[in-house]
Amino acid sequence: MEVITVHGLTYHKNCFRCIECKSILRMHSYSYNQGLLYCITHFKQLFITRGNYDSAFGLERHNDKWNSKLC
Repeated sequence: MEVITVHGLTYHKNCFRCIECKSILRMHSYSYNQGLLYCITHFKQLFITRGNYDSAFGLERHNDKWNSKLC
């Protein structure tokens, strides 16, 4: 069975899928964030359109951390 290795992890070719839609990903068209694989469409919908990667993952906004240190 053919395997794919990305970010130090090895996947069967049929297991290299988007966590949201389960579509099979290709090496040239996927995104990886916090250990999860996404197709480009879902990555954009979930993270880029929000304009803030921190809040998309439920984390404190990065800018807020800097502002609190200045006060």
